[in-house]
Amino acid sequence: MTPDLIEFTRRALEKGVAPDDVAGAIRAAGWSEQEAVAALSAFGPLAFGLAPPKPKPHVSARETFLYLLLFSTLYACIWNFVALIFIFIDRLAPDPTQAGLSSDSDIRWSVSMLIVLFPLFLFTFWQAHRAEPDASTKSPSRVRSWLTYLTLYLSALTFAGCVVSLVYSLLSGEFTSRFLFKLLTIAIVASGIFAYYLNDVRRIDAE
Repeated sequence: MTPDLIEFTRRALEKGVAPDDVAGAIRAAGWSEQEAVAALSAFGPLAFGLAPPKPKPHVSARETFLYLLLFSTLYACIWNFVALIFIFIDRLAPDPTQAGLSSDSDIRWSVSMLIVLFPLFLFTFWQAHRAEPDASTKSPSRVRSWLTYLTLYLSALTFAGCVVSLVYSLLSGEFTSRFLFKLLTIAIVASGIFAYYLNDVRRIDAE
């Protein structure tokens, strides 16, 4: 949206023009439906004959710290959880072409990371969602939006990579149960994260 479109919308609303008529005029001028909706969404209900602007997304130092910590611990927990699953799969279905199995130190390291980082993730998750009841009086966080969409991007890319790997293995004749279990692990984790944050994005947009 441009400042001119915002100014036009504000003046039209303050003159008492119905929102549907304002949207129709915006579309007739060549703007898209999404741009028309966004222009109207930038203003709250009329008060004293004026159209008050809604708060815009902002960058808060506290929220930046909170969401960076939240998503960093999320990624670290996922990485170490998947690493543990892979170790167990390697031990249940060892590959004869490999020299040896993962050492116990690898298991201890991943477990140690989860013991420390998973409670930290839960705490930051609770802190981030504790303020949600006051969302109507606060502007949305840019940091949260960017990191949420980054997570959606990474999980979608990971799931697509699993599908590509599966097709490649089937075509090359290198498909094994060990490979299938690892692929299913990644696909389930990636699709679960994608589904959760996609629903989170839709919920935020609906507010």
